[in-house]
Amino acid sequence: MILIGLFLGYRLLIEYPQEVETLSHYQERELQSLANGLQLNLTNLSTIVRDYARWDDTHEYMLDPDAPSDFPDENFVPSVFATFDLLAVGLYDLSFKPRFRQGFDLEEEDFVDITEIMEQPLANTLATVTSHTPPYQGWVMTARGPAAFAIDTVTNTDEDAPPSGYLVFLQALTKEHISRLEQITRLKVELSEPTGADVAFPSLTEPELLEGVVHQRQRVLLDISGAPILTINIFHELTDDPTAIGWSETLLLSLLLLTPVVIGLFVDRYIVQPLRSSTARIQKMVEKQKIREIPKGVPINELDQIRCAFNSMVRLVRQQKQALRKMSLTDSLTGIGNRRDFDASAHYAWRRAMRRHDSFTLALIDLDYFKNFNDALGHLEGDRALQQVGLTLKGFIRRAGESCARLGGEEFALFFSGETERDALQRLNQLRIQVASLGISHPQSPIAKGLTCSIGAIHIANPGVDYRHLKLEELLTKADKQLYGAKAEGRNKVLFESFSLPMKNEEQLQEPPSITQ
Repeated sequence: MILIGLFLGYRLLIEYPQEVETLSHYQERELQSLANGLQLNLTNLSTIVRDYARWDDTHEYMLDPDAPSDFPDENFVPSVFATFDLLAVGLYDLSFKPRFRQGFDLEEEDFVDITEIMEQPLANTLATVTSHTPPYQGWVMTARGPAAFAIDTVTNTDEDAPPSGYLVFLQALTKEHISRLEQITRLKVELSEPTGADVAFPSLTEPELLEGVVHQRQRVLLDISGAPILTINIFHELTDDPTAIGWSETLLLSLLLLTPVVIGLFVDRYIVQPLRSSTARIQKMVEKQKIREIPKGVPINELDQIRCAFNSMVRLVRQQKQALRKMSLTDSLTGIGNRRDFDASAHYAWRRAMRRHDSFTLALIDLDYFKNFNDALGHLEGDRALQQVGLTLKGFIRRAGESCARLGGEEFALFFSGETERDALQRLNQLRIQVASLGISHPQSPIAKGLTCSIGAIHIANPGVDYRHLKLEELLTKADKQLYGAKAEGRNKVLFESFSLPMKNEEQLQEPPSITQ
């Protein structure tokens, strides 16, 4: 009876709570991943709205509300709505008076009146958020179901003009969005309209397991006023249900009644000690905040299933972390790195070049007259052109330590090391020629029949102690100055500036002449 009491106490007071706590942390992370995925959807929509709101054409259209303009018809075509799953687009002045509003039926792929999307005026629904600092984003309920919205102020491309109005996008929460969330979180998600009882459900932004460890739970998605607009039924995949006393424990208790001494020795050697070791490993992981798989050390299959479940959880967390990190560092249009990825890799490469005294080349690439290209051929063709240029830059990268990225719009950047000044200049000229050789027709280019690019670059032959005061931001400024010079000299050029030791201060760095090819 003492052995049975000890076993029950260990199971009920130590082992079982640990299992429940482990599964609780796992389900909390799943809920947090789901919330992060929906927030990422809002962030991506805000990025799209910001891109459209920073066009000079959009700004000029809003500055003169009485002048006739084909701007909305030329830019907000059905393909734009279908590409971004948009239900509605609206342009409003600073008092939220509508200048242009257009609804879209995603199933019929045709324009509809905006009142079919929002029964009450869109301005009445969203104007309440404009008292905050832009951009604004959130969720609203429409006649076509829940939708994400994003608002940003309209200004010019350089963002140095006062705002002229607001641009609003409404994006449907589609089955494809939910499918992508399920792939990332490994959850099964079903959506339903909220009922009166659903008001008591917690919001999705609250990851606490108020229901405990369960197979299914409900969360609500709130609109901008805090009212529930959607009930989210979440189904967790549990390898094993957390049960205090299962059949294996019952069998073990029966055996303890017959052979207490033998079973006692067996439990101490083959169960208690391995579990203590596994628990110690998990505790160390928690203290160091770094999880890893637990090696096999428990010969009992049922207990090993817990280890396998924990290891599966570790692998799943790693996969989710890698997937989210890749999404945050990759430009979704071109497939190459984005500004965040470039800042991190370029900073590391620059410091590495200084430590090794390797040459370092940093280049900024800008597509010539790309705004005219978009105006003439449309933004879908512009996106295809950007994708082809991205593939060309990806092929330009030869080895580890080199990288390219899209900084935004039609501007790209790259860096490489270990090249002489002559070879670096030759490679950049080859890149310029490769872009021109893509054969992308540019009817509005005053310098060529096809799409071309201008490149501004700096080359530091032997970075050492004398260059440690230079930061990556200063290198980018110098490269941007060369890019500006290449544009001023007629575009479709490489403006190349080289520095070499000895260099003692910032003033000396500006003395060597530029090389233009």
